[in-house]
Amino acid sequence: MRVSALFAALTCLFVAQSTLAQNISTDGSTQVDKNTDSAQLSEPLMVTLFSDRAAFDAAYPQASRVNFDSLIGHSAPFGVGRVRIFGGYQGAMTPQVLDSLVGLPANFWFGAQTTSTSFVLANLSAQIKFPSGANAFGFDVQCFACDGAGATPVPVNVVVLNTAGQMIYSTQLFPDGLTGVPTSVPAFLGVSANRPIGSIIVQRYSNWLFANLRYVSSQAPNQLSLSSSPSE
Repeated sequence: MRVSALFAALTCLFVAQSTLAQNISTDGSTQVDKNTDSAQLSEPLMVTLFSDRAAFDAAYPQASRVNFDSLIGHSAPFGVGRVRIFGGYQGAMTPQVLDSLVGLPANFWFGAQTTSTSFVLANLSAQIKFPSGANAFGFDVQCFACDGAGATPVPVNVVVLNTAGQMIYSTQLFPDGLTGVPTSVPAFLGVSANRPIGSIIVQRYSNWLFANLRYVSSQAPNQLSLSSSPSE
């Protein structure tokens, strides 16, 4: 499915709360990827959105942390461990790993929240893939071209896909942290689901940055040791 078609399917519009849960029913004809077991099939799909960093970290203290310090200067596609970053749609500039932007380092953009010297400039759109599947993930978000105070905010389009590449959820968000002048307190975007998440596509038609990615694998440690190499 083309990414443009995915974004055309966006139908849910709301201002993000600190934590939002929503049940979504899947059509009976929808194929479910092989990582989804029968117990999950019997339950309605539930996706939870987090805009509160502390709430996400409290809910998932076991989350793995990812930084891109070893990839500064690289453009997508690139990956670290079991996370892959791609451009969100064809024909656009691809995400880039930077250690500064307009001469300002990571700790200017992400302040005390940053755990590394690097961040990713999305160049409007990015797809973050979890080849082994994820139950939850989150990252800090900062604007480069921020919304003007009092102006109509630029929405953040979010599409969640399963490990078979099929859309299971989509929405638009208006994070408070992307309005006004950039500060050292970034916004946060987190997602969890009761089905394995294969990837997320995030798009904002005004540039944005992300860093401090964390995720919870949907596979047990012994399964991960048997899965394919991250470089494949």
